[in-house]
Amino acid sequence: MAWTHIQGNSAHTGSSATGSVVLASLPTTGNLVCVAIEGFNGSTGIVLNTVKDSNNNSYTITPNSPSAANEASAGGSWLAYLLSAPANASKTITATFSASITDIVVWADEFHSSVGGASFDNDKIGNQTATTNTIVPSIVIQKTGSLLYALGSTSTTATGTSSPWTLGSIDGTTGGINAYDLSASAPTEVRFSASSSSWDNMAMAFYEAGASPLSGFFHVIGASIPGASQPSSGTTATVVIPQNPRPGDLVCVGIMGGHGLTLGTVKDSNNNSYTITPNSPSSAHDATAGSIWLAYLLSAPANATGTITATFSAGTISTADMWADEFYMGSGASAVFDKDAVGSGSTGPTINTPSITPTQTGELLFAHANCDAHVTAINGSWIQGDGTLQSPAFDGAAYILSSSSGATALNFTENGSAWDSMAMAFSLSAGGAVIFQELAPAPAAGPQAGNSVSY
Repeated sequence: MAWTHIQGNSAHTGSSATGSVVLASLPTTGNLVCVAIEGFNGSTGIVLNTVKDSNNNSYTITPNSPSAANEASAGGSWLAYLLSAPANASKTITATFSASITDIVVWADEFHSSVGGASFDNDKIGNQTATTNTIVPSIVIQKTGSLLYALGSTSTTATGTSSPWTLGSIDGTTGGINAYDLSASAPTEVRFSASSSSWDNMAMAFYEAGASPLSGFFHVIGASIPGASQPSSGTTATVVIPQNPRPGDLVCVGIMGGHGLTLGTVKDSNNNSYTITPNSPSSAHDATAGSIWLAYLLSAPANATGTITATFSAGTISTADMWADEFYMGSGASAVFDKDAVGSGSTGPTINTPSITPTQTGELLFAHANCDAHVTAINGSWIQGDGTLQSPAFDGAAYILSSSSGATALNFTENGSAWDSMAMAFSLSAGGAVIFQELAPAPAAGPQAGNSVSY
Protein backbone atom coordinates (compact mmCIF):
# COMPACT_ATOMS: atom_id res chain seq x y z
CA MET A 1 0.00 0.00 0.00
CA ALA A 2 1.42 3.35 -1.02
CA TRP A 3 0.64 6.71 -2.53
CA THR A 4 2.59 8.08 -5.52
CA HIS A 5 2.69 11.67 -6.70
CA ILE A 6 2.10 11.64 -10.47
CA GLN A 7 2.12 15.30 -11.52
CA GLY A 8 1.34 18.81 -10.33
CA ASN A 9 1.12 22.39 -11.50
CA SER A 10 -0.09 25.82 -10.38
CA ALA A 11 -1.20 29.03 -12.06
CA HIS A 12 -1.96 32.63 -11.04
CA THR A 13 -4.79 34.72 -12.48
CA GLY A 14 -5.26 38.45 -11.78
CA SER A 15 -8.48 40.49 -11.61
CA SER A 16 -10.96 37.80 -12.59
CA ALA A 17 -13.80 35.67 -11.25
CA THR A 18 -12.18 32.50 -12.57
CA GLY A 19 -8.76 30.94 -12.25
CA SER A 20 -7.51 27.85 -14.07
CA VAL A 21 -4.58 25.48 -13.86
CA VAL A 22 -3.53 23.05 -16.60
CA LEU A 23 -1.83 19.77 -15.76
CA ALA A 24 0.79 18.43 -18.14
CA SER A 25 -1.21 15.27 -18.86
CA LEU A 26 -4.76 14.00 -18.54
CA PRO A 27 -5.38 12.47 -15.10
CA THR A 28 -5.33 8.67 -15.19
CA THR A 29 -8.72 7.05 -14.71
CA GLY A 30 -9.25 6.17 -11.06
CA ASN A 31 -6.55 8.47 -9.70
CA LEU A 32 -7.13 11.12 -7.03
CA VAL A 33 -6.74 14.78 -8.02
CA CYS A 34 -6.28 17.34 -5.23
CA VAL A 35 -6.81 21.06 -5.77
CA ALA A 36 -5.87 24.04 -3.61
CA ILE A 37 -7.26 27.51 -4.28
CA GLU A 38 -6.08 30.83 -2.89
CA GLY A 39 -8.23 33.92 -3.32
CA PHE A 40 -7.20 37.48 -2.39
CA ASN A 41 -9.08 40.74 -2.70
CA GLY A 42 -7.79 42.83 0.20
CA SER A 43 -11.14 42.35 1.91
CA THR A 44 -13.39 39.67 3.38
CA GLY A 45 -16.40 37.80 2.03
CA ILE A 46 -14.86 36.02 -0.97
CA VAL A 47 -17.16 33.22 -2.17
CA LEU A 48 -15.98 30.20 -4.18
CA ASN A 49 -18.86 28.74 -6.20
CA THR A 50 -17.49 25.74 -8.09
CA VAL A 51 -14.39 23.79 -9.05
CA LYS A 52 -14.75 21.89 -12.33
CA ASP A 53 -12.63 20.59 -15.16
CA SER A 54 -13.22 21.56 -18.80
CA ASN A 55 -15.39 18.47 -19.32
CA ASN A 56 -17.69 19.65 -16.50
CA ASN A 57 -16.53 17.06 -13.97
CA SER A 58 -17.19 18.62 -10.55
CA TYR A 59 -14.61 18.63 -7.78
CA THR A 60 -15.85 18.33 -4.20
CA ILE A 61 -15.03 21.41 -2.10
CA THR A 62 -14.11 20.22 1.40
CA PRO A 63 -16.71 20.77 4.12
CA ASN A 64 -14.63 23.17 6.23
CA SER A 65 -13.45 25.36 3.34
CA PRO A 66 -12.54 28.18 3.42
CA SER A 67 -9.88 29.10 5.94
CA ALA A 68 -10.51 32.84 6.06
CA ALA A 69 -9.87 34.32 9.51
CA ASN A 70 -7.12 36.54 8.04
CA GLU A 71 -8.68 36.85 4.58
CA ALA A 72 -8.21 40.63 4.24
CA SER A 73 -4.43 40.39 4.68
CA ALA A 74 -3.52 36.81 3.76
CA GLY A 75 -6.30 35.77 1.40
CA GLY A 76 -8.62 32.80 1.83
CA SER A 77 -7.81 29.12 1.30
CA TRP A 78 -10.03 26.40 -0.18
CA LEU A 79 -9.40 22.71 -0.87
CA ALA A 80 -11.20 20.45 -3.34
CA TYR A 81 -10.75 16.98 -4.78
CA LEU A 82 -11.80 14.53 -7.50
CA LEU A 83 -11.78 11.23 -5.61
CA SER A 84 -11.62 8.95 -8.66
CA ALA A 85 -10.93 10.57 -12.01
CA PRO A 86 -13.45 9.45 -14.67
CA ALA A 87 -12.36 8.39 -18.14
CA ASN A 88 -13.12 11.86 -19.53
CA ALA A 89 -11.28 13.80 -16.79
CA SER A 90 -9.66 16.92 -18.22
CA LYS A 91 -6.27 18.41 -17.39
CA THR A 92 -7.75 21.94 -17.21
CA ILE A 93 -9.30 22.72 -13.83
CA THR A 94 -11.14 25.97 -13.10
CA ALA A 95 -12.19 27.63 -9.86
CA THR A 96 -15.13 30.00 -10.25
CA PHE A 97 -15.86 32.74 -7.69
CA SER A 98 -19.05 34.74 -7.24
CA ALA A 99 -17.33 37.96 -8.33
CA SER A 100 -14.04 39.20 -9.73
CA ILE A 101 -11.18 39.36 -7.21
CA THR A 102 -7.61 40.66 -7.31
CA ASP A 103 -5.67 37.37 -7.24
CA ILE A 104 -6.53 33.72 -7.77
CA VAL A 105 -3.99 30.90 -7.51
CA VAL A 106 -4.96 27.31 -8.32
CA TRP A 107 -2.74 24.32 -7.53
CA ALA A 108 -3.55 20.80 -8.79
CA ASP A 109 -1.78 17.52 -8.00
CA GLU A 110 -2.55 13.99 -9.15
CA PHE A 111 -1.93 10.98 -6.88
CA HIS A 112 -2.08 7.22 -7.46
CA SER A 113 -2.97 4.63 -4.82
CA SER A 114 -1.32 1.25 -5.25
CA VAL A 115 -4.46 -0.51 -3.97
CA GLY A 116 -7.13 1.90 -5.18
CA GLY A 117 -10.27 2.70 -3.29
CA ALA A 118 -9.24 6.10 -1.95
CA SER A 119 -11.52 7.61 0.70
CA PHE A 120 -11.75 11.20 1.96
CA ASP A 121 -11.01 11.30 5.69
CA ASN A 122 -11.36 14.91 6.88
CA ASP A 123 -10.20 18.48 6.42
CA LYS A 124 -9.01 21.06 8.94
CA ILE A 125 -8.48 24.82 8.91
CA GLY A 126 -5.71 26.69 10.74
CA ASN A 127 -5.09 30.39 11.29
CA GLN A 128 -2.19 32.24 12.92
CA THR A 129 -1.00 35.86 13.08
CA ALA A 130 2.45 37.43 13.44
CA THR A 131 4.01 34.00 13.02
CA THR A 132 7.20 33.06 11.20
CA ASN A 133 6.80 29.27 11.33
CA THR A 134 3.17 28.17 11.27
CA ILE A 135 2.16 24.78 12.71
CA VAL A 136 -1.57 24.86 12.00
CA PRO A 137 -3.65 23.07 11.31
CA SER A 138 -2.60 19.84 12.92
CA ILE A 139 -4.74 17.32 11.08
CA VAL A 140 -5.78 14.11 12.85
CA ILE A 141 -6.13 11.04 10.66
CA GLN A 142 -8.03 7.77 11.09
CA LYS A 143 -5.78 5.39 9.17
CA THR A 144 -2.08 4.68 8.74
CA GLY A 145 -0.37 5.53 5.46
CA SER A 146 -2.65 8.47 4.75
CA LEU A 147 -2.12 11.08 2.04
CA LEU A 148 -2.12 14.68 3.31
CA TYR A 149 -2.51 17.77 1.12
CA ALA A 150 -2.11 21.32 2.42
CA LEU A 151 -2.30 24.97 1.39
CA GLY A 152 -0.97 28.08 3.09
CA SER A 153 -2.15 31.60 2.28
CA THR A 154 0.16 34.20 3.78
CA SER A 155 0.24 37.98 4.11
CA THR A 156 3.92 38.01 3.07
CA THR A 157 5.71 35.35 0.99
CA ALA A 158 6.15 31.75 2.03
CA THR A 159 9.73 30.52 2.00
CA GLY A 160 9.30 26.76 2.34
CA THR A 161 8.13 23.76 4.31
CA SER A 162 9.79 21.06 6.39
CA SER A 163 9.61 17.32 7.03
CA PRO A 164 7.42 15.34 6.58
CA TRP A 165 5.99 17.68 3.96
CA THR A 166 7.08 17.77 0.30
CA LEU A 167 6.89 21.19 -1.30
CA GLY A 168 4.61 21.58 -4.28
CA SER A 169 5.29 25.19 -5.22
CA ILE A 170 5.26 28.78 -3.95
CA ASP A 171 3.35 31.33 -6.00
CA GLY A 172 5.52 34.28 -6.97
CA THR A 173 2.70 36.83 -6.79
CA THR A 174 0.69 36.00 -3.65
CA GLY A 175 3.37 34.06 -1.78
CA GLY A 176 0.97 31.15 -1.21
CA ILE A 177 2.34 27.63 -0.80
CA ASN A 178 1.14 24.04 -1.18
CA ALA A 179 2.64 20.75 -0.01
CA TYR A 180 1.82 17.07 0.48
CA ASP A 181 2.77 14.07 2.62
CA LEU A 182 2.52 10.64 0.96
CA SER A 183 2.59 8.49 4.10
CA ALA A 184 1.20 9.98 7.31
CA SER A 185 0.61 7.61 10.21
CA ALA A 186 0.02 10.14 12.98
CA PRO A 187 -1.60 13.55 13.46
CA THR A 188 0.53 15.97 11.47
CA GLU A 189 1.13 19.70 11.85
CA VAL A 190 1.21 21.80 8.69
CA ARG A 191 4.65 23.40 8.72
CA PHE A 192 5.15 26.42 6.49
CA SER A 193 7.62 29.28 6.95
CA ALA A 194 7.67 32.96 5.99
CA SER A 195 8.75 36.28 7.42
CA SER A 196 6.42 37.32 10.25
CA SER A 197 3.04 36.73 8.72
CA SER A 198 -0.68 36.12 9.05
CA TRP A 199 -1.80 32.72 7.76
CA ASP A 200 -4.98 31.09 6.48
CA ASN A 201 -4.10 27.42 6.08
CA MET A 202 -5.94 24.20 5.25
CA ALA A 203 -5.16 20.49 5.11
CA MET A 204 -7.09 17.42 4.01
CA ALA A 205 -6.47 13.68 4.40
CA PHE A 206 -7.23 10.56 2.36
CA TYR A 207 -6.73 6.87 3.12
CA GLU A 208 -6.48 3.73 1.02
CA ALA A 209 -8.72 0.68 1.11
CA GLY A 210 -7.57 -1.77 3.77
CA ALA A 211 -5.48 0.77 5.71
CA SER A 212 -5.12 0.03 9.43
CA PRO A 213 -6.73 2.32 12.01
CA LEU A 214 -4.50 4.31 14.36
CA SER A 215 -4.02 2.79 17.81
CA GLY A 216 -2.23 4.32 20.78
CA PHE A 217 -1.46 7.83 21.98
CA PHE A 218 -0.52 10.47 19.40
CA HIS A 219 0.59 14.05 19.90
CA VAL A 220 -1.58 16.58 18.06
CA ILE A 221 -0.33 20.08 18.89
CA GLY A 222 0.79 22.21 21.81
CA ALA A 223 2.28 25.48 23.03
CA SER A 224 3.93 27.33 25.89
CA ILE A 225 3.62 30.99 26.82
CA PRO A 226 5.98 33.04 24.61
CA GLY A 227 8.78 34.65 26.60
CA ALA A 228 7.58 38.21 26.01
CA SER A 229 4.09 37.28 27.24
CA GLN A 230 5.04 35.44 30.42
CA PRO A 231 3.41 37.26 33.36
CA SER A 232 5.49 38.89 36.11
CA SER A 233 2.60 40.21 38.18
CA GLY A 234 -1.08 39.58 38.85
CA THR A 235 -2.80 36.28 39.60
CA THR A 236 -3.35 34.63 36.18
CA ALA A 237 -1.28 33.01 33.45
CA THR A 238 -2.65 31.98 30.05
CA VAL A 239 -1.34 29.66 27.35
CA VAL A 240 -2.90 29.49 23.88
CA ILE A 241 -2.78 26.30 21.81
CA PRO A 242 -3.07 27.60 18.23
CA GLN A 243 -6.13 25.48 17.44
CA ASN A 244 -9.02 24.30 19.60
CA PRO A 245 -8.80 20.71 20.89
CA ARG A 246 -10.77 18.07 19.03
CA PRO A 247 -13.77 16.67 20.94
CA GLY A 248 -12.66 13.64 22.95
CA ASP A 249 -8.96 14.46 22.91
CA LEU A 250 -6.82 14.63 26.05
CA VAL A 251 -5.15 17.94 26.94
CA CYS A 252 -2.24 17.97 29.42
CA VAL A 253 -1.07 21.16 31.11
CA GLY A 254 1.98 22.00 33.18
CA ILE A 255 2.03 25.18 35.27
CA MET A 256 5.12 26.83 36.75
CA GLY A 257 4.71 29.61 39.30
CA GLY A 258 7.05 31.27 41.70
CA HIS A 259 7.06 32.05 44.53
CA GLY A 260 4.57 31.45 47.37
CA LEU A 261 1.63 30.87 45.04
CA THR A 262 -1.45 28.70 45.55
CA LEU A 263 -3.16 27.43 42.39
CA GLY A 264 -6.94 27.82 42.46
CA THR A 265 -8.30 26.78 39.06
CA VAL A 266 -7.30 25.85 35.52
CA LYS A 267 -9.99 26.58 32.91
CA ASP A 268 -10.33 27.29 29.21
CA SER A 269 -12.04 30.41 27.86
CA ASN A 270 -15.39 28.59 27.72
CA ASN A 271 -15.11 27.78 31.43
CA ASN A 272 -14.29 24.08 30.95
CA SER A 273 -12.44 23.03 34.11
CA TYR A 274 -9.18 21.11 34.09
CA THR A 275 -8.48 18.60 36.87
CA ILE A 276 -5.43 19.47 38.97
CA THR A 277 -3.57 16.26 39.82
CA PRO A 278 -3.86 14.99 43.40
CA ASN A 279 -0.20 15.37 44.31
CA SER A 280 0.26 18.86 42.86
CA PRO A 281 2.28 20.94 43.55
CA SER A 282 5.93 20.04 43.63
CA SER A 283 7.26 22.84 45.81
CA ALA A 284 10.27 21.65 47.80
CA HIS A 285 12.34 24.47 46.27
CA ASP A 286 9.58 27.02 45.76
CA ALA A 287 11.68 29.86 47.19
CA THR A 288 14.38 29.42 44.53
CA ALA A 289 12.98 27.33 41.67
CA GLY A 290 9.25 27.97 41.97
CA SER A 291 6.55 25.29 42.10
CA ILE A 292 5.10 22.93 39.49
CA TRP A 293 1.47 21.86 39.06
CA LEU A 294 -0.03 19.44 36.53
CA ALA A 295 -3.61 19.47 35.23
CA TYR A 296 -5.59 17.74 32.48
CA LEU A 297 -8.82 17.77 30.48
CA LEU A 298 -9.54 14.07 30.08
CA SER A 299 -11.98 14.34 27.17
CA ALA A 300 -12.34 17.71 25.48
CA PRO A 301 -15.98 18.75 25.03
CA ALA A 302 -17.23 20.17 21.76
CA ASN A 303 -16.81 23.74 23.02
CA ALA A 304 -13.27 23.30 24.35
CA THR A 305 -10.90 26.11 23.39
CA GLY A 306 -7.13 26.36 23.11
CA THR A 307 -7.00 29.34 25.49
CA ILE A 308 -6.21 27.93 28.95
CA THR A 309 -5.82 30.05 32.08
CA ALA A 310 -4.36 29.18 35.47
CA THR A 311 -5.74 31.36 38.27
CA PHE A 312 -3.82 31.57 41.55
CA SER A 313 -5.96 31.97 44.66
CA ALA A 314 -3.16 33.21 46.90
CA GLY A 315 0.06 35.10 46.26
CA THR A 316 1.15 37.35 43.41
CA ILE A 317 3.02 36.14 40.35
CA SER A 318 6.69 37.04 40.08
CA THR A 319 7.24 34.66 37.17
CA ALA A 320 5.00 32.03 35.57
CA ASP A 321 4.78 29.80 32.54
CA MET A 322 2.42 27.16 31.16
CA TRP A 323 2.86 24.32 28.70
CA ALA A 324 -0.14 22.59 27.09
CA ASP A 325 -0.23 19.64 24.70
CA GLU A 326 -3.13 17.83 23.05
CA PHE A 327 -3.17 14.06 22.48
CA TYR A 328 -5.33 11.81 20.28
CA MET A 329 -6.09 8.23 21.33
CA GLY A 330 -7.14 6.57 18.07
CA SER A 331 -10.69 5.93 16.90
CA GLY A 332 -13.02 4.81 19.68
CA ALA A 333 -10.43 4.97 22.47
CA SER A 334 -10.31 7.32 25.44
CA ALA A 335 -7.80 8.31 28.10
CA VAL A 336 -7.87 7.25 31.77
CA PHE A 337 -5.85 9.09 34.41
CA ASP A 338 -3.50 6.65 36.14
CA LYS A 339 -1.28 8.53 38.60
CA ASP A 340 1.03 11.47 39.18
CA ALA A 341 4.40 11.75 40.90
CA VAL A 342 6.39 14.55 42.52
CA GLY A 343 10.14 15.12 42.30
CA SER A 344 12.76 17.61 43.39
CA GLY A 345 16.53 17.91 43.63
CA SER A 346 19.29 20.25 44.65
CA THR A 347 22.17 19.33 42.33
CA GLY A 348 22.39 19.80 38.55
CA PRO A 349 22.88 19.40 35.68
CA THR A 350 20.44 16.45 35.32
CA ILE A 351 16.82 16.61 36.39
CA ASN A 352 16.12 12.93 37.02
CA THR A 353 13.15 12.90 39.38
CA PRO A 354 10.41 11.99 39.74
CA SER A 355 10.55 8.42 38.55
CA ILE A 356 7.03 7.35 37.63
CA THR A 357 5.89 3.72 37.34
CA PRO A 358 2.73 3.41 35.23
CA THR A 359 0.29 0.65 36.06
CA GLN A 360 0.83 -0.87 32.62
CA THR A 361 3.04 -0.55 29.57
CA GLY A 362 2.07 1.70 26.68
CA GLU A 363 0.87 4.61 28.81
CA LEU A 364 1.24 8.29 27.97
CA LEU A 365 3.63 10.15 30.28
CA PHE A 366 3.66 13.94 30.61
CA ALA A 367 6.23 15.81 32.71
CA HIS A 368 7.07 19.39 33.63
CA ALA A 369 10.13 20.69 35.48
CA ASN A 370 11.51 24.01 36.66
CA CYS A 371 14.85 24.98 38.16
CA ASP A 372 16.61 27.97 39.71
CA ALA A 373 18.41 28.67 36.39
CA HIS A 374 17.19 27.28 33.04
CA VAL A 375 16.06 23.94 31.62
CA THR A 376 18.28 23.67 28.55
CA ALA A 377 17.50 20.28 26.99
CA ILE A 378 15.04 17.38 26.92
CA ASN A 379 16.80 14.02 26.66
CA GLY A 380 16.37 10.28 26.14
CA SER A 381 12.92 8.97 25.26
CA TRP A 382 11.26 12.19 26.38
CA ILE A 383 9.93 14.37 23.54
CA GLN A 384 9.75 18.12 24.02
CA GLY A 385 6.25 19.55 23.59
CA ASP A 386 5.49 22.27 21.06
CA GLY A 387 6.53 24.93 23.57
CA THR A 388 9.92 26.63 23.69
CA LEU A 389 12.73 26.45 26.25
CA GLN A 390 13.20 30.18 26.74
CA SER A 391 13.75 33.08 29.11
CA PRO A 392 12.56 34.50 31.39
CA ALA A 393 10.88 31.28 32.55
CA PHE A 394 13.15 28.46 33.62
CA ASP A 395 10.93 25.47 32.82
CA GLY A 396 10.27 22.78 30.22
CA ALA A 397 7.71 20.06 29.50
CA ALA A 398 7.89 16.78 27.61
CA TYR A 399 6.03 13.55 26.97
CA ILE A 400 6.48 9.86 26.17
CA LEU A 401 3.76 8.38 23.96
CA SER A 402 4.22 4.76 25.00
CA SER A 403 5.88 3.98 28.32
CA SER A 404 7.99 0.89 28.85
CA SER A 405 7.48 -1.47 31.77
CA GLY A 406 8.78 -0.38 35.16
CA ALA A 407 9.86 3.04 36.30
CA THR A 408 10.65 5.95 33.98
CA ALA A 409 12.69 8.84 35.33
CA LEU A 410 12.74 12.38 33.99
CA ASN A 411 15.75 13.19 31.86
CA PHE A 412 16.09 16.96 31.47
CA THR A 413 19.25 19.07 31.52
CA GLU A 414 19.50 22.31 33.52
CA ASN A 415 22.28 24.79 34.15
CA GLY A 416 21.46 25.50 37.79
CA SER A 417 21.01 23.42 40.90
CA ALA A 418 17.63 23.20 42.69
CA TRP A 419 14.57 21.96 40.80
CA ASP A 420 10.92 21.00 41.29
CA SER A 421 9.25 18.61 38.86
CA MET A 422 6.18 16.42 38.26
CA ALA A 423 5.00 13.64 35.96
CA MET A 424 1.63 12.08 35.28
CA ALA A 425 0.50 8.95 33.42
CA PHE A 426 -2.58 8.02 31.39
CA SER A 427 -3.77 4.65 30.08
CA LEU A 428 -6.08 3.87 27.18
CA SER A 429 -9.55 2.38 27.29
CA ALA A 430 -11.90 1.26 24.56
CA GLY A 431 -15.47 0.34 25.42
CA GLY A 432 -14.52 0.07 29.07
CA ALA A 433 -11.61 -2.33 28.42
CA VAL A 434 -8.04 -1.31 29.14
CA ILE A 435 -5.77 -1.47 26.10
CA PHE A 436 -2.36 -2.97 26.82
CA GLN A 437 0.21 -1.96 24.24
CA GLU A 438 3.68 -3.08 23.34
CA LEU A 439 5.15 -0.11 21.49
CA ALA A 440 8.71 1.10 21.12
CA PRO A 441 9.34 4.61 22.46
CA ALA A 442 8.66 7.19 19.75
CA PRO A 443 11.65 9.03 18.26
CA ALA A 444 11.79 12.82 18.09
CA ALA A 445 10.48 12.82 14.50
CA GLY A 446 7.06 11.59 15.68
CA PRO A 447 5.13 8.64 17.07
CA GLN A 448 5.17 5.23 15.45
CA ALA A 449 2.01 3.18 15.09
CA GLY A 450 1.98 -0.10 17.00
CA ASN A 451 -0.18 -3.07 17.67
CA SER A 452 -2.65 -3.33 20.52
CA VAL A 453 -4.52 -6.10 22.27
CA SER A 454 -7.64 -5.56 24.42
CA TYR A 455 -8.35 -7.62 27.50
